[in-house]
Amino acid sequence: MGRFCCQCGEQVSGELPEEIIPGQDLSTNLQGMLVWLGHYGHLSYEKQQEWLAEFGKIEVSLGTLEAITRRVAEAVTPQVQELKEWVKTMASDSCG
Repeated sequence: MGRFCCQCGEQVSGELPEEIIPGQDLSTNLQGMLVWLGHYGHLSYEKQQEWLAEFGKIEVSLGTLEAITRRVAEAVTPQVQELKEWVKTMASDSCG
């Protein structure tokens, strides 16, 4: 989706940087940091908004932060489940 140049009126567009996923406004590294701040740093979505505004001059909605958390949780669920199964096998092997 392009924008219109305010001087010539033509539609212009640019390419997203490699670290930006189309449809997501924040880089994957920043999304990972926000999830870390929320889960390990126990920072509420409101505090994450303040952090982004203060340090990055970035404004995001609470819905965006919730969507990031959901997307990352869905992405890591298979690995977490695999790790749980591995731990069970390790525990049963050591009792043996």
